[in-house]
Amino acid sequence: MNLFQTYVKHGMWESYKVLGSMNILGDPIGWTLSVGGGVKQFFLKTGSDVMTGEFEGEGFKSLVQGVVGGTAAHVGKFFGALGDTVDALTQTGGQNYLPGNVNHVGDGVIVGTQVFGQHVVSGVTGLVAAPIHGFRNKGWRGLGEGFLKGVRGAVAQPVS
Repeated sequence: MNLFQTYVKHGMWESYKVLGSMNILGDPIGWTLSVGGGVKQFFLKTGSDVMTGEFEGEGFKSLVQGVVGGTAAHVGKFFGALGDTVDALTQTGGQNYLPGNVNHVGDGVIVGTQVFGQHVVSGVTGLVAAPIHGFRNKGWRGLGEGFLKGVRGAVAQPVS
């Protein structure tokens, strides 16, 4: 194998890593590492518990953290990327909302409800504001264009 073929082979291998860790896919490599790490720690800690005779349940805790935590993070990244894609496709000018710390499911539900509510309000506001803005800039044609933009935003904002 010559030098060029070696570089192409290694480049192809690295491209799979890059594609696999893209957020639009929800970072499947990160998910695999998290779940795999949880399973590995489960066996290591449970084996240690068996050897010492003290069953503390640390292995099970690591398994649940790796599998459930990794999967929840993966799903969150996927839907975040999906929302960004919808924003980009509909050109609604999505707002980046930084919720702060989300420590448990209850916090996540509250923050998700807040973000959804903000997007609904933004969509309804655009339904009124876009036709007015269009009319001011382009007259009756702008009114029609603004109405279509407002309807698009009213649908896309809550989805994103």
